Amino acid sequence: MIYFLSRKGDYCMKKELLRNVNVFKDLKEGELKVFSKIVTSEKYKDGEIIIEEGGEGDSLYIVEEGVVLVSKLEGEIRAEIVTLSRGEQFGEMSLLEDARTSARVSAKGDVKLLRISRDDFTRVLSANDALSAKVYHALALSLSRRLRHTSDDLVTWKPSFEF
Repeated sequence: MIYFLSRKGDYCMKKELLRNVNVFKDLKEGELKVFSKIVTSEKYKDGEIIIEEGGEGDSLYIVEEGVVLVSKLEGEIRAEIVTLSRGEQFGEMSLLEDARTSARVSAKGDVKLLRISRDDFTRVLSANDALSAKVYHALALSLSRRLRHTSDDLVTWKPSFEF
C-alpha cells in the first residue's frame, strides 16, 4: 500500500533517514533535498511480499520502521539470507540494471519503507553530472561491501554432508 507524506516535519524525517543511508550520507544539504522530494512511502503488513524473487525490480527501498526479511528459494526450501532494519536499504541493484530480482523481500511485522523509483532516480542523476558521479560512487561502494560480506560468509560456511 502506497501513501504520500504530507504532514509538516515529514520532509525533515525523510531527509534525516536518507542522510543515514550509505548511498546518500555524503551528500550536501541541497543534494539531499533533491532526493527527499522523489521519495514515496509504503506500508506493509506482516508477511506481505515487497519484492518477489525473479520479479521485475524497479526501486531502491529504505527501511523506515520495522524489519524486512530477505530470502531465496533453493529447490523446495526458502532460505533466509538476512534481516534488515531502520536505515538499511535493499533493491539498489535494480537502479543499475533492468534485470530480474535475485531474492524475495517480505515484511517481518508491520513495516514502513521509503521508496525511490528507478525512473525518478535516473531523472535526477541525468540532470546533474557531479551529483551522479557522487551517488554512483557511493552505490558502487555499498554494493562492494555487500559482496565482500557475502564472500566472507561463503568462506566461513561449511556444509555438512552425510553419505
